[in-house]
Amino acid sequence: MPDTIGIFISLALGVLILAGGLYGVRYYSKKRAACTARTQAELLRYEEMRNDAPDGVSYKIYAPVFRFTAGGQEYTVKYTAKRRRKWDVGEYVHISYDPLKPSDIHMDGDTGSRNFSVMAAVIGLMFLAGTILALLGII
Repeated sequence: MPDTIGIFISLALGVLILAGGLYGVRYYSKKRAACTARTQAELLRYEEMRNDAPDGVSYKIYAPVFRFTAGGQEYTVKYTAKRRRKWDVGEYVHISYDPLKPSDIHMDGDTGSRNFSVMAAVIGLMFLAGTILALLGII
């Protein structure tokens, strides 16, 4: 019989990671679905930050800051930070925004956060599958 504490830890990790991944998929899908209005936004600047990983490796990430007009009001919005600069400062790019909350924007083709959530859900499922197989004595 497998170690009871190990099984409990594996089950707990699997459930937590799966739940977090599914929550992320749902959150980003709902956010993207709410962004139904489209416009062009000007890239004002990048805010440079450092991302310090637990293993001591750090790297720069860049959060693009956009300006656009919606409903006659001007908005300045910082978007999700990325590892590379995709656009040039001053360039206009197409964005989608939530007409009820224009500060919520979505960039066409940006699936990074959603993909991370899907990956987390798959890892959670793998933890659960491995735990169940261990309980059944298959592995």
